[in-house]
Amino acid sequence: MNQLDFDRRTAIVTGAAQGIGYAITQRLIQSGAQVYLWDRDRLLLDQAVNALGANATGMEVDVTDPNAVKQAAARIIESSGKIDVLVNNAGYGLGGTLEECSMKSIRDVFDTNVFGLM
Repeated sequence: MNQLDFDRRTAIVTGAAQGIGYAITQRLIQSGAQVYLWDRDRLLLDQAVNALGANATGMEVDVTDPNAVKQAAARIIESSGKIDVLVNNAGYGLGGTLEECSMKSIRDVFDTNVFGLM
């Protein structure tokens, strides 16, 4: 595996409590970064932070809420002084056909996958 140098870097990974976001977080920590895990699932977030150790900080953040994103980013800058890396990973699918899904769930997927990226 190639070596990455993220020593003294501050990173945010959205959707970091599981899956690809968790794997990215692991790699950033192994490469020296302090990583802030953003996820809206508090239970999974707490489990991930406990497993990842001291360079992982969990923050319950819903990327579809612009005010929550601004507040969380401001807290990181206040405590770390900077944000060097942003991994926009949060996202998911409908989990069924369009006929099986409500408009609310379709909007939530769109808000997370499109607006959450912004």
